[in-house]
Amino acid sequence: MIEAVRLPEGQMRIEKVLADGRRMVVRRKRPPRMAHPGATAIHEAEHAVPGKDDVIKATIKPGPGYSGATWFTRFNAAAAAAPHAHGRGGTGFDVEQIRRAGHSLGAAMSAGRAALSGKDEHVLEVAKALQEEETLSGNDIRRIIQEVDEGFEVIIEIHPAPAALGKKPLTLMRKVRGGMLTLTDLPRENS
Repeated sequence: MIEAVRLPEGQMRIEKVLADGRRMVVRRKRPPRMAHPGATAIHEAEHAVPGKDDVIKATIKPGPGYSGATWFTRFNAAAAAAPHAHGRGGTGFDVEQIRRAGHSLGAAMSAGRAALSGKDEHVLEVAKALQEEETLSGNDIRRIIQEVDEGFEVIIEIHPAPAALGKKPLTLMRKVRGGMLTLTDLPRENS
């Protein structure tokens, strides 16, 4: 039996009655991040995601002359240019750093766009975490990126059909990627 269920972003739990009358309850193991990231959090996440291997930390705490910052172990032109390549504001210092390092702004922007291609969910999750925590270590950022890549864990409870008295719910754990859970190996009945 194949069953599919979509767990919308931000939703903790969903219920579905299966074709055989059993009730399936799917709930996230850990609550999703609910913050709505601001422009600074998105900007810093766009630096951190393409530079994930070299990022030391990122913050949205303002400092002298900046509203947020991301630090790296070494200069990364693609990571420096990524927010500028996406048309974000607040990139004057980033552009200056790229030029001072002797890189072509055009080439750095192309590399920044390529590095962020297909990474919208990574940027959003890092930005949400920055909005909630204000500062993230490089390890925090790498963990968030890994969680997005691997999907989030859900607990699935399959409750017996009303006519199946005395049978216990079946509990399964699965990873969900992209919000869609497709179950192809559901047991035919609860024990």
